[in-house]
Amino acid sequence: MWFDEIMDDSKQALKIANKFKAIFIPIFINLGLLIAFGIYCLISGIVLFRNISTTIRSGFRDFDIITSILPSTIIIFIFTYILIIVFTSIMKAGTISLYKSAIKGIKPSSSNFFDGIKKSFTKILTGSFLLHLICVILSPILIALFVLYAATVGILSGGWGLVFLGAIISVFFAIWPIIVVADNIKPIKAIRISISLGRRYFWGLFVLMLSNIMLSRYISFVFGPVAAIIAGWFIAGVIQTYFEVIMFLVYNRKKEFLINNTAITK
Repeated sequence: MWFDEIMDDSKQALKIANKFKAIFIPIFINLGLLIAFGIYCLISGIVLFRNISTTIRSGFRDFDIITSILPSTIIIFIFTYILIIVFTSIMKAGTISLYKSAIKGIKPSSSNFFDGIKKSFTKILTGSFLLHLICVILSPILIALFVLYAATVGILSGGWGLVFLGAIISVFFAIWPIIVVADNIKPIKAIRISISLGRRYFWGLFVLMLSNIMLSRYISFVFGPVAAIIAGWFIAGVIQTYFEVIMFLVYNRKKEFLINNTAITK
């Protein structure tokens, strides 16, 4: 039964996390990147503010002000967007490689982290850009559906509908980076396999994704707002790491069936 399998994978993930604590090191790397990104956003904000102030002092009209600051704003936005995807892909490739080593019973090391980046970064980056491109192309439809959803289900559920929607999307699209790193599979095929896995084992994955979202995003309700601010990043990182190991174990458990029925090739 799917519930028993999820429980078995959860217990195994606890044993792995307890034995190989090195899988939590990327949490601190992420903190460093977050601080660096915060400094970048602060500098970008100062640059934009100075441009706006200079334009206003020059006596331009409202339309001229908008047209003068729009190019720099768009450039900063696009560069920031790409920067986020690149660094997220780097961290996924390295971190999942650590999980792979730990699950095999091998002590994770920095060489595993950098080896994962070397082998899987390009694939994960390509897959991320592909999914983002699809979202941009479908954005008018997605925005319309979101507005309709927020005006109906969102109001009735008090925001819980969005949590469930996020969990449902994660069922189909959260595991593909793990598939890329685990078996060195090309991104498009990894996404196809992830969707197939979500379709075949929906309820087990749904419970897993919903638990991850609720625990990692609602820490303040459990520990209080002060603890959430001071140590929220660490607690959320630990929870995220634990659930990602479970996802890896779920994929390993179902991989043979998926390979035999989806004709997976590298």
